[in-house]
Amino acid sequence: MKQPRLLFFILLFAALIRLFLLNSFPTGISNDELHFVLNAKSVFLQFTDLARNGWNPLSLQTIPQEASSELTFLLAAPFIGSLPLSLFWSKLFYVLISLTTIFLTYKIVLILINPKIALISAAVFALNPWSVYVSKTAFDAPVALCFFLLFIYLTLILRGWKVLLSLFPALIGFYSYIGTKVIFIPLVLIVSYFSFHFQKKSQILPYLVLVFGSLFIVIFYYLNIQKSSALNRFSELISPNNPQILYQSQTDKNLSLRSPFKPVFSSPVAVLFRQSFSKYLNNFSPDILFLTGDHTYMVSLWQHGYFYYLDVLFLLLGLIYLFWKQRPAFLLLTSLILISPIPEAIRIDRIPAYAFHSVLQYPFLIILISAGIYFTLNSIPKLKYPLLFAYTLLFLNFIDIYFFRYPIFQSEGFNFSRRLLSRYLSLESTKSPIISVLAKEPESLFRNYLFFNNLVTRENLNQISEIYQHSQKRQHFIWKNILITGNLADINPQGVVISDIDITDPKYLSSDKFSIARLSDPGEIFNIYRGITCSSAKLDPFTHHLNFTDFNLEFLPENQFCQKFIIKTFD
Repeated sequence: MKQPRLLFFILLFAALIRLFLLNSFPTGISNDELHFVLNAKSVFLQFTDLARNGWNPLSLQTIPQEASSELTFLLAAPFIGSLPLSLFWSKLFYVLISLTTIFLTYKIVLILINPKIALISAAVFALNPWSVYVSKTAFDAPVALCFFLLFIYLTLILRGWKVLLSLFPALIGFYSYIGTKVIFIPLVLIVSYFSFHFQKKSQILPYLVLVFGSLFIVIFYYLNIQKSSALNRFSELISPNNPQILYQSQTDKNLSLRSPFKPVFSSPVAVLFRQSFSKYLNNFSPDILFLTGDHTYMVSLWQHGYFYYLDVLFLLLGLIYLFWKQRPAFLLLTSLILISPIPEAIRIDRIPAYAFHSVLQYPFLIILISAGIYFTLNSIPKLKYPLLFAYTLLFLNFIDIYFFRYPIFQSEGFNFSRRLLSRYLSLESTKSPIISVLAKEPESLFRNYLFFNNLVTRENLNQISEIYQHSQKRQHFIWKNILITGNLADINPQGVVISDIDITDPKYLSSDKFSIARLSDPGEIFNIYRGITCSSAKLDPFTHHLNFTDFNLEFLPENQFCQKFIIKTFD
């Protein structure tokens, strides 16, 4: 079978994996994803943000009061804005980004090494756990990665002054994710040097202009950031004067005997270096890459790493093979991998998110793994079928964790309870004249309700913007007969009251209630008082016997929804 046809089937298989049950898994949507999706919808409909803060998508600034990327909303707007709001349609753009990333990786390897390793890279990328996981989310880091790969590809293939065309995808990548901005200049320097030196391109001036053009992008950003909400993100960067660093330095000194070395090795600078270097090295730990992934809710399965166990062996073999046979490609790939953890290493946050902040490394680690597979099969062809069988088992294990276990044991990783509550509110709003929701994060809950009920439409934009503009520090949202608030004094005790369990329940309400609970245990998340919906259904004290179809929540009949997800609790 010819290589283009094989590549087509690899991309088709990758698409099927990523689209499979996309409307149900992940089981909900995180706060950050809602920010990107709803504002992309708003950009399509009214060319500004949902709250109408005077932001322009072409301003290269972040949305006011939101410290995130600048261009992601505009890029996603044609896809998200033209389609209904749902988990499937809102993630379709990100699936396409993932497929494009696989294709660009293939094209880069085709130039750097050989066609066989290029094809293996596409296949490995299609099945890679990190790629499958992030492609079914709506985060901005994979978008930046896609455009950085396009920048690398164009820089490698273009000659003379045409190489400056690669600045355009580089600029888009720079403004698509805040986390990779700090490695933008090193990325451009490494790729430009490699392209000029190892590709034996004669004119150096276009590459110098390319580097200075990237410097101009960075300088413009830092001059413009003074008027942007992104300035707040600088407090996340590690520095000797950071309160956490100073506190740790003082703690080290207090817990040490008198020593002439104490002022040096317990100084803020020493603490800063230890923490940064530790986070940098931890990026390459087996725990992160092969066992559990990040220790966060949104970017980890907790029971599986970002690569398969067998990839450890091929990663090492790939390094050896490329160092031995393809030294220029080895230097380029390892250089890009080594700068990838820098964004996470210079953050003060002690709970890393390498899946996003080190996003640049994943295609190049996959290329190394693919080179190791090629070297192994080229040396021992009889291993072809045993290797295929082993990877099939590993892939099925990943599928089992992702589709059958993760939705239960980590249902709140993507706020499934808020999706349940949004569904309940849509049913209850047709029966009760007054509904009050007491929530720990009222804005997030309001956005969930808008999203899962497809309410961000051209007809509703004025009302939504007015709600935001009159909201009391984004703690008070009224939509028709539904009030969502963070203030106990605002709720109306005469109607239906729904209370976040993290906020003390109103004392005067009856203890007779039913609840929305975690799927992993009967622990309550929201308590529902005097609700009409589900009041006549036979409710169990815990959720059980769930199937794939039950997670297509918005289309469940009311009685089935109640019996599956609403539990009866007693005090």
